[in-house]
Amino acid sequence: MQLTWPDIDFERERIRVRGSTSKGERTRYVDMCQEVIDLLTGWKKQTCRDGVQLILVFGNEAGEARREVVQYRDVLREAQIDDFTWHELRHYVPFRLCLVTSIARILWGMSDAG
Repeated sequence: MQLTWPDIDFERERIRVRGSTSKGERTRYVDMCQEVIDLLTGWKKQTCRDGVQLILVFGNEAGEARREVVQYRDVLREAQIDDFTWHELRHYVPFRLCLVTSIARILWGMSDAG
């Protein structure tokens, strides 16, 4: 992830997804709920090193972009799952959220907003 701290606007409670780092190549803004604001505020404090804030929100210890999560590979190995990458989660999780939302709408008789 290439998300930087300047991309997070705590005052306006939104995150800028820069076109230069997004698949759609267009800049857009995503609103943050209070849980995300609290989480990122705590994370920012936790990742500040000797009064210096690293530029990447989810950088490694050296402030560089993370490429793969070691613990993730260990979990996959233990679960005997092959050929499933960290990147695939960005498609799987939104799919599951949409599925759960659709089921909830059916069960509780909700209609689409709009």
